Amino acid sequence: MVFDQPVYLFLFVFLPLGIYFYHFWNKRGGRILLPIVDWPGEKLRISQYFIVLLVLIGNLAFWIGFSTLIIALAGPMEVEKVKVYSSRGLDIMLVVDQSPSMAIKDVRLGDVEDENRLDSAKRVLSDFVKSRENDSIGLISFGTNAFVRVAPTVDYSSLLREIDDIKLLEAGKSSAIGVGIASACRFLRDSSAEEKIIILITDGNNIGGDIQPMTAAEISASLGIKIYSIGIGTNSTESFSYRDGDYIVEAVADANFNRELLEKISMVSGGKFIPVTNYTTFEKSFEIIDSLESVKSDYVIKNITRPIHRRFLVASLILVFSSIFIFKVVLLEVF
Repeated sequence: MVFDQPVYLFLFVFLPLGIYFYHFWNKRGGRILLPIVDWPGEKLRISQYFIVLLVLIGNLAFWIGFSTLIIALAGPMEVEKVKVYSSRGLDIMLVVDQSPSMAIKDVRLGDVEDENRLDSAKRVLSDFVKSRENDSIGLISFGTNAFVRVAPTVDYSSLLREIDDIKLLEAGKSSAIGVGIASACRFLRDSSAEEKIIILITDGNNIGGDIQPMTAAEISASLGIKIYSIGIGTNSTESFSYRDGDYIVEAVADANFNRELLEKISMVSGGKFIPVTNYTTFEKSFEIIDSLESVKSDYVIKNITRPIHRRFLVASLILVFSSIFIFKVVLLEVF
């Protein structure tokens, strides 16, 4: 916190003098505390202690309120240090598969038994977003159709909320990889960023959709957009279950991904294919992308100040009027 008019803080020099002359100076006279009702017996002694306590609270409220008034006069301001970049960073679109097979629980963190592929993807994506600075990042999830959740933005808090909200089957039961890529290209085609990339996370074959994956990859290449394909899966057959409306569906599926397709998608666009068989390799896949795709951006640290004197002024008024209320209304002080 800094002050716009710090000279007013010198008024604190007179604060101890004011307290002394008002409360401790012998020549100022004194105060006799008397209850306004003649209470008999022990109640008189108890009420006397209560009155002393109210007087103490009233005096503290007054002097603390006076102190906050001085601070308000000094013009307190909050200071926030922000990075101001001289150039923009990457433009990134995250394209996430939310088809039923993402419910398989073969790629999970440690002993988290209830974490399926989609849960793991959401965890890794969140960590990736938190590690970025000055990069515009968008989010698309896809099934039968593509669901644009966030256009490229640097509002990472909103993006993280959307990542957390991704659920299975929201966009249908198929896995239209081509539609997901094409939707991402639509947002990146007019970008002026130095580098534009798509990070595709999927665990299966292309099923459904009006646009074939290779057609979408060629569109991406023509726009100068690289595709990093992350294939999730293991060379096994897995049983899994997922909720479809009011029903729990039990299924068995090949847990591997279409390696040939994902490699071609990345190769055509100038990106890279990264296979993921466990949670550790999932985390490392984003480290690989980070090492390959980074733009050096110069920045300066700028101080942004916001006046907060009103908070202290309001607090001062509340405390001073509380003091007046205690003495004049509760204790019925005459003068």
